Amino acid sequence: MMAATTVPSAAVPPGTAVLACHDCGRIQAVPAGDTRHQFRCQRCDADLGAFAGELDAPVALLIAAAISFLVANTMPFMTLDIEGFTQSTTLLSASRALWQADMAPLGALMFLVATLAPALKILGLLYVLVPLRHGRRWPLAGPIYRFVGGVRPWAMMEIYLLGIIVAYVKLIDLAHIELGIAVYAFVATVLLEIAAEARAEPMAVWHGLMAQAGPNVLQVPRGRQLMCCHACRQMLQVPTGADGARCPRCRARVYADDPDAWKSSLAFLLAAVVLYIPANVLPVMTVIYFGSGQPDTILSGVVELWQIGMYPVAALVFTASILVPILKMLALGWLILPPGRNKDVARRKTRVYRLVELVGRWSMVDIFMIGTLTALVHLGNVATVVPGAGAMAFAAVVILTMLASAAFNPHFLWHRA
Repeated sequence: MMAATTVPSAAVPPGTAVLACHDCGRIQAVPAGDTRHQFRCQRCDADLGAFAGELDAPVALLIAAAISFLVANTMPFMTLDIEGFTQSTTLLSASRALWQADMAPLGALMFLVATLAPALKILGLLYVLVPLRHGRRWPLAGPIYRFVGGVRPWAMMEIYLLGIIVAYVKLIDLAHIELGIAVYAFVATVLLEIAAEARAEPMAVWHGLMAQAGPNVLQVPRGRQLMCCHACRQMLQVPTGADGARCPRCRARVYADDPDAWKSSLAFLLAAVVLYIPANVLPVMTVIYFGSGQPDTILSGVVELWQIGMYPVAALVFTASILVPILKMLALGWLILPPGRNKDVARRKTRVYRLVELVGRWSMVDIFMIGTLTALVHLGNVATVVPGAGAMAFAAVVILTMLASAAFNPHFLWHRA
């Protein structure tokens, strides 16, 4: 790791790239020719990325991920056998089952985050990286790579995998479950995607699409102002007061920081707090076995897993579905409070913001588990899983907290500090 150099003036040596930290907004200079180091922000210690990044391995991994993703979505996924009655599913069955159970918004959400978003991410990355590997740039490569960055938090295949594991654990004592080839293809897709993203450095990709601005961008003439694109971190000069100019690299609109952006984050947070009560009080699902069943809330589901001895899974569900949402809402409330002029507080809040961004979406485990059970256990009077209103409320809580953290601008923490 290597610290970036803070830019005090326009006196920056040639061969240097100028960029602004995504988290605190500090304009800094890094050697564009350095392909050995990752750079970190001098002020808030954020990862600024690196200009080095191979493309052969990510492209190969993404092609393999696309093939395994196609297999996972077209081949049999799981087969359930209870007392001689069988039910087979595909990966899309969970979305369809929720839709048919009068949970259309929940079914649409599962299709979006488990199928559509991952597919768009894989195809978008291939569209950008394949020609870039040969030194070319296809039309709209910048906007598509920006779109991939926006889709990335909503592509939740790895969380879906955890939901499937929890559903499998819940059913293993009730029925015989046969795993189809699609399950193995699904696991392969998750691992291949993770490996591809670990090898593809976003900063290097952006620099390959269009070189990062150099020292000349700091020579700001009268009537113009220096601004940073929030999507790709390109530095550019725009006419003073001309908010909404287009970034030449990713075509995103470039705006000055809005000091009132925290209000949008607060509105999403308050809505999540209100919905968190019905999410935990109302049943998330009811398991009907030979005509009888009892509604389960999130907490009762954790207790049931604990009672049957599945302690690691119970701890996982408790952490993801109860502990994480509470801590995330408390953390967002603390972030929104003005930090004053204390740089140490701003630095601590910035670290908490990164953690909130990282863990917030993992609360979707329960929703994926409910979708899997609804699709798999659909055997009429023998056994049926019926999703409850609590699942809808809980999914809304997860989405609202994700929107709250996305709307929060961490530059707000440093405006006064």
